[in-house]
Amino acid sequence: MDKEYPEYKYLYLEIIRTLSNIKNFIEKLEAHEYYSKNSGIFLVIINQFIDILQNKLAPQNSDDKIPLSQLNNVLSDLNYNFIPILRYIRRSQTKDIPWSLVPHIEEFIYNLLGENYIILIRPQWHWNYSVILGDVSSFLKSFIERYTGEKNLLKIEKELHVISFPVLEKTNFLLHTMFGHEIGHFFQQVYFKDILQKEWKRKKVLDVLSASFRKNINPYRQFADSTRAVIIYKEILVKEILPDIIGYLLLGPSILFALYYHSFWNKDDFNPKELTNIDINQDSYDFLPHPPLKYRIRILFKEFFEKDINNITSGIAKVTLEDIYTKIQSYLDDKSDLDLFKSNPLSENAFNIFEESISEIEEFCINKLGEIKYEFNIKTINCLVEKIKNKIPPNELGNKPVKLGDIFLSGWIYYYDLLKEKETFKKDEYIKLHVRLDRLLLKASNSIYIHSYYWDHKKWPY
Repeated sequence: MDKEYPEYKYLYLEIIRTLSNIKNFIEKLEAHEYYSKNSGIFLVIINQFIDILQNKLAPQNSDDKIPLSQLNNVLSDLNYNFIPILRYIRRSQTKDIPWSLVPHIEEFIYNLLGENYIILIRPQWHWNYSVILGDVSSFLKSFIERYTGEKNLLKIEKELHVISFPVLEKTNFLLHTMFGHEIGHFFQQVYFKDILQKEWKRKKVLDVLSASFRKNINPYRQFADSTRAVIIYKEILVKEILPDIIGYLLLGPSILFALYYHSFWNKDDFNPKELTNIDINQDSYDFLPHPPLKYRIRILFKEFFEKDINNITSGIAKVTLEDIYTKIQSYLDDKSDLDLFKSNPLSENAFNIFEESISEIEEFCINKLGEIKYEFNIKTINCLVEKIKNKIPPNELGNKPVKLGDIFLSGWIYYYDLLKEKETFKKDEYIKLHVRLDRLLLKASNSIYIHSYYWDHKKWPY
């Protein structure tokens, strides 16, 4: 089609207008305050991305204009796929995030996985903690290559990922132990690549399905589909429970407590029958429901908390932790989560295979964390709980910074005791006490990061 035709002019000029609008929007974003340098780095990358598109897709020489067959795709991709990415930066402003936790999250990832990551923390409207594991920088590079035909125009060496939290829970420090789970998803990717895929290659197809189940399926297609469905759901179990284990090993029992309290109002959507109708040709299985929350709690309780509780010596915190132990144990007496798995042959097979691999998964997680694995000292926790009771941030003992897991655990123990000791709360009293606790814990989180830096670099002034 001739480049003077109205359709061509419209699309071409709309691309120019859209790129200009994006550029102006970025300039406004640059005027805001961001706690993490990663937001600034991402803004630089986006600016480079737009500059390349303006130079390549809207050149001054009309003879170099791209053909009409590509124009509509460019405009569609910009509006539907690229522009939504800008909300990640917009919501990563200091005022919108629990900024005192951000450096801890970044440091965990850098120390454990290397510095090849740009991590943005932002709120989201859904009540959910989540992570975008798809590399945003790869999308940007492929976008440019697709429409310019040139490689390596956008120089990005690092992967870009986004971790999200519920928008109204910004200052709810106790819940933010869930960030440990989101960090765990990066390790889940490593496990899938290095171990799980090799495991499936080693296993014989007959090993995946139980003998009793194999007797009832004769057609090859049904056999293959059933095997694939079992493999997929075993991967779904690993995808959620391995990050839980990483979260526990990073931050201690606090993630178990957060999941337990979340279970009071959470509604599980796990339905084993969905495995029967699964489309084995899907590229992604994110649509499948998570494992029952009770089962996730059961794994952390059985594999870790039971062992931790046996190592506790004495003190106020010991009494509280034993009380919490009893409560969760009673909650787990109901085995409806296990019954759900057994209600369908496919989910039961996946469950059995997963249970056999738990020890291997735990070993993988422990080896990956190494010295960063958190182990609490009950005497330290006792002292920190007393600090909170006296309205003092629980950030140090003997001039030495405590660990982030210590702050989470002491905060949860104080919170549990508060709920237990007070039969009723006056109007707004609970809110005021919760706000005060959040502020003490958030302040402590910020203090230990600064204190640890000076401590590690021997720059403390006394």
